[in-house]
Amino acid sequence: SEYSGTAPALTACGTTPAIVGNDTAGKLTIGSGATTSCTVTLATTYTNAPACVIAGDNTAGTYAATTSATVLTITSSADMASDVISYICMGRR
Repeated sequence: SEYSGTAPALTACGTTPAIVGNDTAGKLTIGSGATTSCTVTLATTYTNAPACVIAGDNTAGTYAATTSATVLTITSSADMASDVISYICMGRR
């Protein structure tokens, strides 16, 4: 499936966040509790920081993605608790 492989680890993404996916594509659900940032630690290190596109289901805020070779950081201008965010990352490993 498009989501096979090791799922990235989630840090500071609210209480009991969930993720289905891998380093290339997936969908994450932010946990409960007020949060405007979520750190997604990739399972495999990229050669360079990948280009990632994200889209979320909360129209009250604006999402942003910043990357390094090992981490995708998602931030929002509004509380992301319980938001569902899809991502796709492209880059060389």
